[in-house]
Amino acid sequence: MIASEPNAFASREVKGAPKRFSDCVWLLVAQTIGAFNDNATKAMLPALAAALFLSMGYESAEIVKRADLVNQQVSLMLIVPFVLFGPLAGWLSDRFSKRKVTSVALFAQVVGLAILCLGMGLELFYLSLVGFFLLAVQSAMLSPAKKGILKELVGSEKLGMAVGWMEMLTMVGILAGAYVGAKGFDALVESEGGWRAGFTVSVAVGVLAVFSWIIFRPTPEVAPRSKKPFQVSVPFSHFKDLVYLWKEKPLRLAALGDAWFWAFGSFFYLVLVKLGGEMVGGGPGMASLYGFWFLLLGVGIMAGSLVVAYLNRGRVDLGLVPLGAVLMPVILFALTRVHPLEEAFGCCCVGLGMSGAFFFVPLNAFLQDKAGEERRGRVVAASNLLTNLLVIIFIGIHACLSNVLKLDAQEEFLVMVLPSVLLAVCALALLPHSLFRVVGRIVAHIIYRVKVSGAGNLPREGGVLLVCNHVSYADPVLLGANIPREIKFLAFSGLGESRLGRLLFHLTSTIPLSPTKAKDAIVKASSRLGEGDVICIFPEGGISRVGPLMGFKKGFELIARKGGVPVVPVYLDGVWGSIFSFSGGKFFRKWPRKLPYPAHLRMGQPIPAKEAKAERVRQAIQRLSCEAFAERAEIHRPLAETVRTSLQRNAGEPFLLTGNDTKWTRGEFLRLAENLPNKSRNLESQSLGQSDEGILQLVARVLNGEVVQTGGTSWAAPELLASIFRLMETNLWNKPAFRIRLEGSLDSAWDQTWRLWAPLLGGLSARDDSDGTLTLGSSMQWDGETDRTYEGLAVSGLGVVALNLPDPPRDANPDGQKGSAEGSLGRVLSGVMFRVVATGSQEELSAGELGELEFSGIAGQWTSASLKARFDEDGFLFPEIGESAEVST
Repeated sequence: MIASEPNAFASREVKGAPKRFSDCVWLLVAQTIGAFNDNATKAMLPALAAALFLSMGYESAEIVKRADLVNQQVSLMLIVPFVLFGPLAGWLSDRFSKRKVTSVALFAQVVGLAILCLGMGLELFYLSLVGFFLLAVQSAMLSPAKKGILKELVGSEKLGMAVGWMEMLTMVGILAGAYVGAKGFDALVESEGGWRAGFTVSVAVGVLAVFSWIIFRPTPEVAPRSKKPFQVSVPFSHFKDLVYLWKEKPLRLAALGDAWFWAFGSFFYLVLVKLGGEMVGGGPGMASLYGFWFLLLGVGIMAGSLVVAYLNRGRVDLGLVPLGAVLMPVILFALTRVHPLEEAFGCCCVGLGMSGAFFFVPLNAFLQDKAGEERRGRVVAASNLLTNLLVIIFIGIHACLSNVLKLDAQEEFLVMVLPSVLLAVCALALLPHSLFRVVGRIVAHIIYRVKVSGAGNLPREGGVLLVCNHVSYADPVLLGANIPREIKFLAFSGLGESRLGRLLFHLTSTIPLSPTKAKDAIVKASSRLGEGDVICIFPEGGISRVGPLMGFKKGFELIARKGGVPVVPVYLDGVWGSIFSFSGGKFFRKWPRKLPYPAHLRMGQPIPAKEAKAERVRQAIQRLSCEAFAERAEIHRPLAETVRTSLQRNAGEPFLLTGNDTKWTRGEFLRLAENLPNKSRNLESQSLGQSDEGILQLVARVLNGEVVQTGGTSWAAPELLASIFRLMETNLWNKPAFRIRLEGSLDSAWDQTWRLWAPLLGGLSARDDSDGTLTLGSSMQWDGETDRTYEGLAVSGLGVVALNLPDPPRDANPDGQKGSAEGSLGRVLSGVMFRVVATGSQEELSAGELGELEFSGIAGQWTSASLKARFDEDGFLFPEIGESAEVST
């Protein structure tokens, strides 16, 4: 029947078809209803037993004791089929279509509930237990099939999310079923009697079982992964499967952790049922109490599973496991300190559910993802066997604590605190790196709002070397939190000399790179890459204190070649300005501009190891910076609106000064520009000269919707705005004031930028020093801060593209970074691309070669700088002697 069952609703073969999360929806709904049905009947039976014992005249203490014994027996009946039929279920799920196996199991649930209803109608308790046992059998047959089919439906990429939903909905079904079954029985028992109330609940559950079987039918067909025929040894093969599972330490530990959670959950259920009886003396209301506590537990598990799904974003990550393991004993102890009828007890139930979800959901996803394709069903069956054996042990522990030692319910909770603490210690010892990673991810999501682009460029498997710009101390956390694979880092060993540094190196699996032991680090990094790890290196050699990309160290070239892996360029955009960057001239000691702080992580196309030269990778990252700039929302605002808003902000601040006197405040400048006569607005740009009236005319034209011109070239609003953001994201903006040499005409992009757009959009004051220079900054702080004049390069239509910058302060510059180089035009700023090409042939030249210089902004169009130049290895731009362009010298 299983091999030939027709499927009119699901003819699409999953193998080879696109993986869609929607394909598993019907499975999720059906298995949730199945879990609801099983546990509604399980929760009803102890309450039914208590009602029957009450009708027989037993005292309350004896009723609680006998109902607890029935509950223990029912719990054993639910587990034993998993031990007896687990291997057969695993073989069936591998040998036949998992969809067909699941469908047959769901139909078997209908049969079991029919027998349960018959037992209730005939008032035969043991016949009812037979029906319940059949429900347990079908659950055992369903378990490996429903878990095994999940990855085949959605694929590895969405498996973490799918497992999160399955586990969340399973637990919701379990706990909602327990609540509804218990509450429904309690609502009927006083008016209908025990047998009639049980029959009504059983019929309602039977109707749901029929619905779950029907709703599963649209699930797509899944081809069997194995053709192994049935053998007599199959029913006993679970111990062999358990041995297979036990040999692989990662699978063994994951299975043990998963088994612990389910066994502890069974124990917790038994104790809560007993606690409900203790609160009401075994009378009416007992079921409602433990059903309500289970509902609260379900709310916690649902919330916790959603948190796992959100933080892991479809990845299989164990970082939340130790966090959940630590929280569970803390909350369990709190349950012993509060009265069960107080609100605090309910809050603890919610908290225990959340911490439990943190613990078991990632473990379950890991177990399924790491199991082999052809043996996944058997691995899951072996894990189930381990779980069920541990559940039986925990039922025995509860029986011993309750029946032999005569402990009450809360005392049993207290006993379980100690093993829970030991579990937490083990989890912390085994997964410190994962815990640190997930804590960093949580903090990153709170502080930053990171947009990720190009994640599909990262190979899903195999070794990869990530090469990224380095702007802040938060960069490793941002990468680890937003790249869909676990990352290890290669960092300068000097950063790990302190205790805190050594701890961070350990927790992040960082490979220290020492100048004296560089060979060891290269060998170790290459070996890990060869083993399939993802390693990130910051080739600039340290966190940039100047802003733009610095020169690249070439060690990553050798690592990539020896590891034989591709290099993926990565650019972090917008991070300059965060509290962890050097903006403002200091790390940490400043208020964040926004919370959460926006950033953009952009990944480029993989570069083969043999082609991953420092120059090419640096160019690729520079290109990514340009692409990231092009996606910034703020540069696509209307220029007139941006100008007006900027001038209205701090309208009383000086905008232009003559000597030490304010000529115009920002508000006065706006009013003059808005009221400038049309005749004055329409003067040719060449007649603007360097006059103050010229900048008024430029702004008046912008407010009137006209296009800005430089050197006869239209300067598009996005390019103009981007050019100012590039400047603001340098350490030049750290200085209270700085001096710029002018060229003498507002028609040049250099002068127009510094005389108008930089102070207007950058929030600065400008003072014309009447000697061909301009001082910009805070008018209250520029005395003594303007002894140096800064130079660079501007291109018509793009603005300032390269600039010499201040050297970082010595006390904050351990890497000896330089902001400028004598005779150079500085480094190229972020958000523009550059190249040097041979005259006439347009062949792109290597670093150090002299050729025609070209730049491209966010529009992607190359523009000649009308200049021959070359770049040195540190990224500084040197013009050919005797050449000139829009340069301040």
